Amino acid sequence: MKLYFDEAGNTGTDLFNNAQPVASLASTSLDAYECKELISPLLRQGQDEAKYSVLRGTVRGQDALLGFFSSSCFTPATTKVMVADKRFVVVAHLVDKLIEPAAHEDGVDLYDGDAQIAYANMLHLAGPFMLPDGRWDNVLKAFLAAIRRPTDETYEALAFVLCSALQYAVTHGEISQAILGLAKAPDNLHRYLDPFIGTAAFDPMPNLFASLVNYWMKQSDGQFHAIHDQSKPLKTSEPHLRLLMTPQSSRTIGYGDRKFELPLRISELTFADSKDHPSLQVADLVAGAAMDLFCVHLGYRERTPYHDALQSSGFINLIIDGIVPSSDITRENDAQAGETSIVDGTTSFIREARAARDE
Repeated sequence: MKLYFDEAGNTGTDLFNNAQPVASLASTSLDAYECKELISPLLRQGQDEAKYSVLRGTVRGQDALLGFFSSSCFTPATTKVMVADKRFVVVAHLVDKLIEPAAHEDGVDLYDGDAQIAYANMLHLAGPFMLPDGRWDNVLKAFLAAIRRPTDETYEALAFVLCSALQYAVTHGEISQAILGLAKAPDNLHRYLDPFIGTAAFDPMPNLFASLVNYWMKQSDGQFHAIHDQSKPLKTSEPHLRLLMTPQSSRTIGYGDRKFELPLRISELTFADSKDHPSLQVADLVAGAAMDLFCVHLGYRERTPYHDALQSSGFINLIIDGIVPSSDITRENDAQAGETSIVDGTTSFIREARAARDE
């Protein structure tokens, strides 16, 4: 089966991009003929490609988009899209890279019961109140600077900001106690963060891609040919994606209901020009609409009648998952005997894949 992918709002590890606070990745199995028929009404004379950002800018274009998305061709079985709130991605990585290792050293598995997700949700919502007057933003920005440009200077700046935050948390324990999960981080930044230098770990798009492929794998057996629109940010993650595609013994990793299958069943991964593939243009339109709609849902843009109509069209059903905050901070998905966390399982798989390629 051929799957066509395109993205919107992909800024790589520039996760505090105010102009594009949400990223999305869309995929479709609709073939070229179906997609050409769908796109044809959107094109004006002389155009050979439909772009969401252009159509979205006029009332006429919005009407055309609403007609496009109302097609019965669009169901979760043929078209899937995922979204990521970039600010929440930063918080999730803060928990995963600076808090989880310390908890693990103390004998606590934060992945058990999805506790790391609950922790990230809590910090995302309460962080500005736990560390007011810009202190929380300072932590996130210093952390992002250190992972984007890992140098002694950025590490020192992060350590200083973390120490200041911890000092505030100690003196305001009632409201800032959760910040103390970062207590070990200032003295262990190199140990915690250096293993990720030069990897795709902090770019949300490879995670969205792998997760999206897994949803297709649950739907259909066999191998997939993944065709992605030419994308410089995702292209830089190609080596990582190809590692996840390395033929190895199949395994299911994760706890509870949050499971992930490796290797990705992709027999071929290619990058192509959307002008040559109507299916990529459809994926572009879906990705653009998902990003637009979630910018509204997450409070980054003002809601308009167009957004109400888009949601009413059933488009929301195509958004199957994402990396987005929730008010849910409950514990669920407890680990069962013999299960491996997604992080540990992925790390083990990559280690095996690299060893196999080096043979």
